[in-house]
Amino acid sequence: VAEDKSLVVDDRSVWSCLIFCAVEAREFRRCIDFFDKLKAFGAPSQKDYGNMIRYASTMGDWQMSLSLIHEMREASVEVDNVVYNTALA
Repeated sequence: VAEDKSLVVDDRSVWSCLIFCAVEAREFRRCIDFFDKLKAFGAPSQKDYGNMIRYASTMGDWQMSLSLIHEMREASVEVDNVVYNTALA
């Protein structure tokens, strides 16, 4: 999707699904780009942040996990025990 310049995706939910799929398929190189595109079309949900924290945790990037948690708090998105456990994993 991101590589085909003629295809325009302007639906936040599509980008949300693509983030989840990229994490599940371990296509980590796509996660940040998909997350940035999602943000261009609306605010990330708790699920979106959770998927990105899963990505950061898998990559061993604790700084990114903390940054995402901070961003969640700034956006008044609930940070629950699942998010904290994922960040700490």
